[in-house]
Order: sequence, then C-alpha cells, then structure tokens
Amino acid sequence: MKNSRIWELLKEVVKDEIEENNINENELKEGLYYNNGNDGTEFDIKANEQLCEIGKMYKDDCYAVKLSLKVNGELEIYTYPDLKDIDKCIENTIRSFITEDEFKEFASNLYEYTDKKEIFDDKINENIFEKPYKFADVLFEDEFEEEYDEEDEYEKEY
Repeated sequence: MKNSRIWELLKEVVKDEIEENNINENELKEGLYYNNGNDGTEFDIKANEQLCEIGKMYKDDCYAVKLSLKVNGELEIYTYPDLKDIDKCIENTIRSFITEDEFKEFASNLYEYTDKKEIFDDKINENIFEKPYKFADVLFEDEFEEEYDEEDEYEKEY
C-alpha cells in the first residue's frame, strides 16, 4: 500500500472518532500533528516500537484523538471526547492496520520530511507522502552494546 493511502486511512480513522464521539470540530486545530519533539522518530521506533504520536489536537494543544502506529502494523487509538474532562479516554485498537514492511516505508517517508528537516511537533504536510524519500535504515538497525570484559582487556595489556 502506498504511503499516501496509509495517510488517508489514518485521516479516516480520526474523522470517524470525531464523529462517533460527538467532538465539536470548532474546538479543533486544522490538520493532524506529528509529535516527534520529545524523543524523535528514531528513539520511539527503537525504544517503543512505534512512531511518535500522530494526533488531532484541540485548540488548547490537548489531544482530541491520538494515534500510535506500531512497528507490527497495529494502530492504537485514544480518543478524548470531552475537553472539560481530559482524563476521560476511549481506547480502541485496529490489529493488522498495515504490514511491518508498510510501516517501515511510511516511517521512512515521515522521518525524511520531519526529523531530518528538523520539523518537530508540527502539523503534517500531507504532500510529503507523494514525494520521493530514502529508506531510513537508521530507524531499523539493531544496536548491540558490547559488554566490557575485564579479562579480555587485561590480556590485551599484558
């Protein structure tokens, strides 16, 4: 599936959540936001096995709908229908929303036009999903920390 189609599906999920939960659209900001400013895409994929949150925001910067797209293709949806009771959250999950390979392509595309361009916590320009991008190997490399072995170090010295 093309990245632009995945983007359209994400927008449909958000739209459905807004309608189903009677969220007043006049209280919402335009567009969807990618909240990558805290740790960045690379960290969230490696440490949390997901993209940074994608969300529809209330005008006061709280989430109305927050999406967590997982490396395994699962989509977690958190909807906050009442701005006056922001602790109220409706949770849903769509299993097999996309494949892992589709996730990797979508994440690479998003990463190239956000983190790599130092664009953080901003509205997503949906035109990026039609633009060329390079597969971001750095997002999916395994990092192995070498354990310090005192015996090996001792043998090298003497």
